[in-house]
Order: sequence, then structure tokens, then C-alpha cells
Amino acid sequence: MVLHVRVFGMLQECTGTTALELNDSSIATVGDADAVLRRRFPCLEHLTYRVSRNAHFAGRGQALEDGDELALLPPFSGG
Repeated sequence: MVLHVRVFGMLQECTGTTALELNDSSIATVGDADAVLRRRFPCLEHLTYRVSRNAHFAGRGQALEDGDELALLPPFSGG
């Protein structure tokens, strides 16, 4: 499965990128993808962020499809 991952805010400092691609046949859910990212970028373990799938917030158990776009979003507030 190939996933496109966009990275925002302070998470860019941790990962050193604004976008990356995951190509891993073991990924089936958002939680699986997050686990792969946390192994690749251990600094993510200490940061708080949400994951969106195709521009919608996603729970860890949400199934993924080949070509999905994930976004790592740091905490934010509006005003």
C-alpha cells in the first residue's frame, strides 16, 4: 500500500520534511500507519498530533486504501 503523508507545523521539524510516502504492505489502518511513522521518526513519540485521512480527521482503527493522503496535524486553536 502506498500512502502520501503531509506533515504540518512543529512536526516538520521532527520529521525534517513537509511530505513523504509510505510504501508498506503491512499497513491496513490509520493506527498501523502511525506506528510505522513513529518507528521511522522516534521524536513523534513525544509529540501530540492528530491524523487526517483524505482531509477528514481519522481514528486509529479507520481502514486505509492505496493512494490515501494522510496529514499529521499538530494541536491548533482558532479565535
